[in-house]
Amino acid sequence: MHPVGEETKMSEKKITLNHITKVEGHAEVDIAIEDGKVKHAHVHSYEGARYFEGLIKGRKWDEVTLITSRICGICSCGHTVASIKAIEHACNITPSHQTLLLRELLTIGERIRSHASHIYFFCLPDYLGFESAIAMAKDYNQEVKDCLEIVRVGNELVKLIGGRDMHPFVPVPGGLTKVESPERFAEVLAELKAILPLVNKTIDLFASLKVPDYERKETMYLALDNHHSFPLHTGELVTNTGLRFKPEQYKEFLEEHFHKGSTAKFAAIQGKEYSTGALARVNIASDKLSPSVQEKIKEHKLEFPTTNLFMQNVAQALEILQWLERAITIIENNTFADEEQHKVNLEKGKEHRGVGVIEVPRGILFHDYTFNDEGFLVEANIITPTVQNLAEVEKDITTYLNTVLEQEPEKNKDELVLEVEKLIRAFDPCFSCSTHFLKVNWKEK
Repeated sequence: MHPVGEETKMSEKKITLNHITKVEGHAEVDIAIEDGKVKHAHVHSYEGARYFEGLIKGRKWDEVTLITSRICGICSCGHTVASIKAIEHACNITPSHQTLLLRELLTIGERIRSHASHIYFFCLPDYLGFESAIAMAKDYNQEVKDCLEIVRVGNELVKLIGGRDMHPFVPVPGGLTKVESPERFAEVLAELKAILPLVNKTIDLFASLKVPDYERKETMYLALDNHHSFPLHTGELVTNTGLRFKPEQYKEFLEEHFHKGSTAKFAAIQGKEYSTGALARVNIASDKLSPSVQEKIKEHKLEFPTTNLFMQNVAQALEILQWLERAITIIENNTFADEEQHKVNLEKGKEHRGVGVIEVPRGILFHDYTFNDEGFLVEANIITPTVQNLAEVEKDITTYLNTVLEQEPEKNKDELVLEVEKLIRAFDPCFSCSTHFLKVNWKEK
């Protein structure tokens, strides 16, 4: 049971739940219920402002990436690649085919470890009736071991390309400072192949879980689309509602704003909340999934696109197989060697703007930089997936909890709070670069 604090004031009852684990960062949710209906749900992040966009102002182009990779310990590879892409766009650098493949491997390693950690350690305990993965380990020891091995191999792939398993330093604008030996690639390839059975077991496990029946209506999803492959680093931005625009045009469609009492930004597309992440990618690009993943979808009678948010965990499991197979294919079909680094020559008398957009585990990530003609950064804008999902989180808490209250009015507060937690965790939010707790303030009249 979660610790519950109750405070009655006039006709309002306020319940504060602390130490609700398994979200990344400090967050708080205010829920007000009147006459058995949710009147509002507000998500607050009370992380201290971190000023990364300000910290990199005045920095030279070759310093920026090492700083912005520290935005997140979970997605440091994603921030690294998005930052590099923005710098290359601004400086008119075209990376080699080898560099593009190696960056792909770097972010695939991060995708594998992030998805596995989230679905096993954050989400699975909810569905098996445990407070945490530690509590779950006694009865589900093999599942915990499977997850740890998948995460370990993901880390090995990140280290192979990035030089270490967190905050990579080897990738730089225009290439990599070092490429590992063919023997090291062969070692990691063998480890990738060895976890294929574990990843297939993972899909079987999460596809077999009974998820809440919650069909969201009129949900907008956003993902990359390059017309020929499952989205990762390239393509235009597309929605399931028919919008399509280039990464550098994002300000024409997407606006950011703050909510009172929260240090987190919120985002909307043309005034409407939207969702990004694994479910958005699978919904929009299910036809581009590999034959093996398609077979798993068929085997478990899954249907995509789906409007059920709780299928996000299944989508993440499917993506692990998708990207594991892709990493194996890349390494099997290529020999990598050190390359000469690109030189940067900026045109004098003008500013140079570049936008880097990629898919990270939680969805679309934007890095937008402007440099002066000496290569110093004068303006930056960074938009993370959680910023883009927060408005949809608030909307879904209200509509989902109202559905639960209508269908199961006998549920007590602890049971209802668990439903809210499951929904929030399905988004895989990252409020900062570390895991702390989610606090729910509950008001009922």
